Amino acid sequence: AASRSLLMLSFVGFAGGWRVRFSRARTTDALFHLSPGRTKKVRMMHQSGRFLVADCPSMGASALVLPYRRSDAVMVLLLPTDPDGLNALHERLSVKAFELRFREREVDVSLPRFRLRQVTDLRRVLPALGVEDLFTERANLSGLSKARGG
Repeated sequence: AASRSLLMLSFVGFAGGWRVRFSRARTTDALFHLSPGRTKKVRMMHQSGRFLVADCPSMGASALVLPYRRSDAVMVLLLPTDPDGLNALHERLSVKAFELRFREREVDVSLPRFRLRQVTDLRRVLPALGVEDLFTERANLSGLSKARGG
């Protein structure tokens, strides 16, 4: 008897370049503050421009919106008012706290170069969404193909 297997892959890609690009010429080595008393030398991107910003006193932070090119997507960055305030910001973070009044202002932005990547194991996610039998012998995927097999 032939054994048949199905490999299911899903790929969601988002290649988001910034609407206002960071100049490579203005990317320099700089110290990034990781936590109180801890710094690390990183490649720091710099740019100046008009961006949406908001003060968030309830979170002890300021917010900056960086829009992506060719997309309605944005990245919202939060900067604690207190240099040692990251833990306090994390504790105060809520959807309600994001009811902010953003306004456009000229700002200088310095941000460490970074790359975001997410890999998700669907064997853990799909059962939480009610897809129970997909990874068992009870899986019925006959609707995927008109071909009959045996």
